[in-house]
Amino acid sequence: LLWTGHSTVIDEIITQLLDESSSPSSLVPNNIKMGAMLASVGGGGLLCGILEGIERNYWSDDQDRQNIVRGTKVVACETE
Repeated sequence: LLWTGHSTVIDEIITQLLDESSSPSSLVPNNIKMGAMLASVGGGGLLCGILEGIERNYWSDDQDRQNIVRGTKVVACETE
């Protein structure tokens, strides 16, 4: 499905946050979380991808990934 490709955006964001927080000179705290994701909605593919990526990482075996996405709000804005 199309949005499965979009879901990798969440994987990339989490990977970058984890890489940044593990660096010795990092100013990013180890208990980082994604507060919210904003998606413009035309057909809904991007929104579905974001939701799929969050769900996949929430149910992952990796506790760090679970903690980052836990409680993330998703805001959908319809385009004109």
